[in-house]
Amino acid sequence: MKTILVIDDNRDTLEILEAIISGMDLNVVTIPDVIPVSKIRKINPALVILDHWLPSGYGGDYCLKIKTNRKLNTCQLY
Repeated sequence: MKTILVIDDNRDTLEILEAIISGMDLNVVTIPDVIPVSKIRKINPALVILDHWLPSGYGGDYCLKIKTNRKLNTCQLY
């Protein structure tokens, strides 16, 4: 089963996306802020849905960290 990782600081958004995605026979992991890229590798998501503005900074910068990691560069980011 594929895993979708949702990173957003809005609790309502996390809950809504979790309800939708889990109803699609997919695993969903939600977190409210960025985590070390090494932890994302352990989750091994097929898709990352990433908020643009997060408490720890700009989502675009975090996206670049994920995409430049060789073990995650095939992961889709939205």
